[in-house]
Amino acid sequence: MRRQVPVLCHNPNCSFETFEMIYKCPKCGRPLWSDRDFKMIAGLPRLLLGGILAAAGIGIAGIFLLKPNELPLFGIALGAVIGSAGVGVIAMGLHHLILGRGNMRLVYFSGGMALLAFAIGTLIKAVVRFQ
Repeated sequence: MRRQVPVLCHNPNCSFETFEMIYKCPKCGRPLWSDRDFKMIAGLPRLLLGGILAAAGIGIAGIFLLKPNELPLFGIALGAVIGSAGVGVIAMGLHHLILGRGNMRLVYFSGGMALLAFAIGTLIKAVVRFQ
């Protein structure tokens, strides 16, 4: 019995494709998925994580806007960076759901936003300790 939908190895160095009912790539040993399965497995968790990050960033910025005596600029900046990292992860998830492949520019953007959020958080801790 043959499959109607091709299954692919999504390893960029392998790119094995078949219509047979096998579940591991004979070349590299990774699991074989149809395009629809691969889009869902990789895209939906990114959308969920991006939504959580964006909501957290908005929440952090909102908290610091409501309490003006507690370093509002640093808190707003931290919330904005976390929110923009969330938007980047949402963009990665949508890109993967629509096209079915990753985009390294979006990965670098999200990683950069995460590092920037970490740096700003460390700076806030240092400023709060010395006050």
